[in-house]
Amino acid sequence: MPAIAKRTPNTLHGVAASVGNRIVVKNWFPVDPQQLAIHFQSSDPKLYRAISEIIGTDVIYDIYYVKGWAGSKKPKNLVLELLVAWVYKSTLELGDITFLDPTHPIPPGSRRFPDQTHKGLGLLPVLMKNLSAKSPRTEVWTGDASRRSTGSGGPV
Repeated sequence: MPAIAKRTPNTLHGVAASVGNRIVVKNWFPVDPQQLAIHFQSSDPKLYRAISEIIGTDVIYDIYYVKGWAGSKKPKNLVLELLVAWVYKSTLELGDITFLDPTHPIPPGSRRFPDQTHKGLGLLPVLMKNLSAKSPRTEVWTGDASRRSTGSGGPV
């Protein structure tokens, strides 16, 4: 986990923050949110450790981070970035997700979102379907309730 914290600290913090938020909101443990405030305010990538200490169990069971480039390892050649974590309460948490086609840039005036610089590869629906099929009792969480999926293979 230290290597992932070094490579993508904001994403690791976001994964832990999402888990911590669900623990508090769903009352899984009696956690005073103020106990974690300093970790949230500083975007501490070790937030997962603080939450684990408070609840007495790991909140991130396993984590995988990968990047892929078309050609040399230059930012302009990045086509894939993905962070997937198996977290507390058997949830798959999706952090960084980038699937872009470097041969199809989107002109600034045609972008639906400011950060969407290129057309995608159409792999996100495939990933979500495969995650749901391989883990029928595991909830897949993207951090956005409107994009959550369960083992049924469809959005909730």
